Amino acid sequence: GPAAEEAGLRRLVTPRAPCIPTQPRTTSTRPVGLRNGASLCFLNSVLQGMSSLPSVMSYLDAVVGAKAVAEAAGGEAATRQLLSELLRECLRGLSGEEEIKSPSLRSWGGTPYSGAILGMVKSSNPLFSSAHQQQDAQEMLNCMLGVVSSEFKEYCVGVRGADDPFEGRLGGSLRCDVCGHSRRTASTPFREVSLAPAFTVEAALERFVAPEIVEGVECRSCYVVKHSARVRAALEELETYNTGRLDDAIRDKKGELERLEAIDLDGDGPLPAFWDDGESPALGPLSVPRTSFRKALVITEAPRVLCLHVQRRFCERGRMVKDRSRVSFGMNLDIGRFCEKGQGEEALKYQLSGVVEHMGGEGSGHYVTYKRMRENERWLYCSDETVREIDEHVVRGREAFLLLYERMCVK
Repeated sequence: GPAAEEAGLRRLVTPRAPCIPTQPRTTSTRPVGLRNGASLCFLNSVLQGMSSLPSVMSYLDAVVGAKAVAEAAGGEAATRQLLSELLRECLRGLSGEEEIKSPSLRSWGGTPYSGAILGMVKSSNPLFSSAHQQQDAQEMLNCMLGVVSSEFKEYCVGVRGADDPFEGRLGGSLRCDVCGHSRRTASTPFREVSLAPAFTVEAALERFVAPEIVEGVECRSCYVVKHSARVRAALEELETYNTGRLDDAIRDKKGELERLEAIDLDGDGPLPAFWDDGESPALGPLSVPRTSFRKALVITEAPRVLCLHVQRRFCERGRMVKDRSRVSFGMNLDIGRFCEKGQGEEALKYQLSGVVEHMGGEGSGHYVTYKRMRENERWLYCSDETVREIDEHVVRGREAFLLLYERMCVK
């Protein structure tokens, strides 16, 4: 019955991991590489990076566990394979937790091969339909997460604490340069933060959240400030010269002032119309001033996995060029000053888990990954089938394209 299914789901779904586990998963085999049979380095690099993130494994465990419950109940889910299932087995193999055994993830020579994963992504996104064509690693990551998110919503309805580890929320504020009124903007979800290259990651984040000027915004506060001053001046004059015959006019002005003060400064409903002299409608209603605003961003909900995308390709004089600037990044990152207060100081501290680098020019090249091994804190260099240890100081000097930071535990 439904109660039994829900109980089974609770047993199978791994609870949300708030941060990097204190005790890392144990490994039974050596980390492995992936064959590049069809210009798949853009996909292979992302898979290697994801395999270094325990939060991602918990997320995939939740989806696969929920599908197992549906299969046990005799649902239609038993007839179809999920991308989450392929990813889960692939990432466990890449991290050395278990051997990859699924035929769909093995090539003719026995080397793990990601072609089946690409095939499932292609079926839901035409962006990657071209065969043997270099694609973008950041776009592939977003597409895969989108498919897994759809599977999660299908099988994990009502399950709390196992949502997309990459997802956070961005909000912000708008501040009028004239009257100083500030209002919050609606928050929106994000899976990555795209940054323009800067000397350091922190400087790039500072630039990302820095206020920008937005022209021509209607300011309801300016409307109220301006016309309240006009009405108060008129009211003061009427009261000064009132001998009893101006009571009605004074009452009208007070009502007008009350209507102005009742206006929701952050709302978007219609505003009451007021007239220039209170008596001549031929002059028309007073217009809402348009002013310049300063728009600033803030992270209102920090994700478990913070993906930073360094935007290196841009258009210059009608052609694409690549920015090769080195962006300095640390092994740890505190994003507290870029976040809305109240999220907890320790919840905003991250540790670097993976770096994806694009080697080559603006039109072609090769993607490689550097990932941290949780069991011994050493780093691996992953270039398709090649996987070897590398010193941390080498990782620090790479030309990062994607930086994968995972929230740290409070010890």
